[in-house]
Amino acid sequence: MAVERKVIYNDELVRIVLVRGEGEIPEHTHENETEIVIPVRGEVTVVIEGREFKQPLQTPLRIEPGTRHSARIKGEGIAIFVKKE
Repeated sequence: MAVERKVIYNDELVRIVLVRGEGEIPEHTHENETEIVIPVRGEVTVVIEGREFKQPLQTPLRIEPGTRHSARIKGEGIAIFVKKE
């Protein structure tokens, strides 16, 4: 369901994850990373601190470090993780 690549951008390690298919990502946090979710096809719903966001296609959603979140995916999305300085 997921393909992950790690790249260096501006001297920082950035993880890029392509998620395809249908499924749920359980609630979790990233203590040292900002996550940017970009729906590409289908439907991506993100729940942040109990609030549900059905993201429009091609519209980035930023999730700050330490924020509880989960997701439901039907289609394809990209998640970019930028390590906190």
